[in-house]
Amino acid sequence: MAISKKGKRILWIAIPMAVLAIAALLIWLLLGQPEPEKPFEILRSQTTGNIVDCQLREGAVEAAGDGSTPQPYYTLTPPQGWTQTEEARIRYPAGGEASPDVFQSQEGVEMSFSQGHSAVLDLNSLDPATIQEVQFGDNQVIYSQTTTTAWDGAQQVSRTTTQVYWVEAQNLFSLRCYQDLDVNQMLEWVSLVSYENPRMLAYEPPPIRPLELVRGGTTQETGEDGFTLYEMEYYRSEGNPEIPESVPSYTFPQAPEGWTLLGGDTVQVGKTLEKYQNQDGEVLALLSTTGPATLFEVETGTTHFYLPFTGGMGWAELEDQSSVQDATVNGNPAFVHINEEVSEIAWIDGCCTLQLRSTAPLTQEELVALAESVQGDVYYNVQGE
Repeated sequence: MAISKKGKRILWIAIPMAVLAIAALLIWLLLGQPEPEKPFEILRSQTTGNIVDCQLREGAVEAAGDGSTPQPYYTLTPPQGWTQTEEARIRYPAGGEASPDVFQSQEGVEMSFSQGHSAVLDLNSLDPATIQEVQFGDNQVIYSQTTTTAWDGAQQVSRTTTQVYWVEAQNLFSLRCYQDLDVNQMLEWVSLVSYENPRMLAYEPPPIRPLELVRGGTTQETGEDGFTLYEMEYYRSEGNPEIPESVPSYTFPQAPEGWTLLGGDTVQVGKTLEKYQNQDGEVLALLSTTGPATLFEVETGTTHFYLPFTGGMGWAELEDQSSVQDATVNGNPAFVHINEEVSEIAWIDGCCTLQLRSTAPLTQEELVALAESVQGDVYYNVQGE
């Protein structure tokens, strides 16, 4: 069909107008749309330009769940030469906080991969002076390095920790490596995370395990980087006992001879304290903890009662296993620790860990006799109701 001259004129006018309209639409799409808000709010000094604060923008990540529903946990496939040594799991029923995936190189270097609430806690602890902001594809990435020093024999040795943070699918991710790595090396790890088919982590309570007393001690380990890590483990009770709805609140039926009750206190839910004093101003404290507890710590105070146990277990005594003796209290295993500043005994009774600690000089026999006179006859609800 032939097109009239008038129709041709209309086409010559309409086509350029359509092209202009399409071009205008493309320009609007490219330039007219506001940039999406970045998940990290960066505050810089007006004079130096250095970062002085870094926080997650409100609403940038989903709020932590209550642990009642499974939590999506994304997968990182480590590069060649690295193996996974720990898999993420939900550690507590409330909040749904998950432990990290942990990887290790052939040289013994560790890389941990965290997501969600635990990553937020790490971010908030960063020193702003160590932070760098980089753009990696569509992701705003926060890079940081921190250096700590420790004694290696008679010398101080520095150790560098490298970490990065980014947000994807409204979830905060972090990578932490206990080695000096540059930005590009860390971004290579970021690129290895898959956001498809996440694992669904649900809280699985640990198996029931009776309480047992465990001896403390000291260890030292030298890594491939030459850094020697010294660690001390306190004497303690370990286990995951079944906790009834109500547990006994332990006390003396009457104040021990020569001691006056100053009062009692609930230090926290599941942990109670009674404090006694003699005429010389010396202190006797009875502590009861539902479940496991650390024993013989240096103690300088609690909620309301000052406990001057500065003579708790130190490095030398942790190294010397003879500084703590085995004993029994009413047939239950016990530890006894006596030095010039403190006399103390710890033992297990069902689902509870108990300690008697005194600044008065007491013998092992006197400590055992005092411990065997303690009774658990007043019950309270472990949920604090």
